[in-house]
Amino acid sequence: MVISSAADLGAVLKQGRQAKGMTQQQLAQMLGVTRQWVASVESGAPTARLGLAIDALRCVDILLDTRQDDSGAILSQLFGGLP
Repeated sequence: MVISSAADLGAVLKQGRQAKGMTQQQLAQMLGVTRQWVASVESGAPTARLGLAIDALRCVDILLDTRQDDSGAILSQLFGGLP
């Protein structure tokens, strides 16, 4: 899946958590955060700490992988393209 927003990352985290049969509280305890933090990330909060969000993905057996996108599609979508 291509993740191009905080909402996309949150959706992937939620799907992974649910697939493992975990509650938000269980994931929060693993990470040492509040259940509200997990709920916030899953709902697409753009201010979530990246390191914790990556740790959360790892807790549900999801790896974050990157690749080069030379199409410019994301830039166009987010910023209307480059000048």
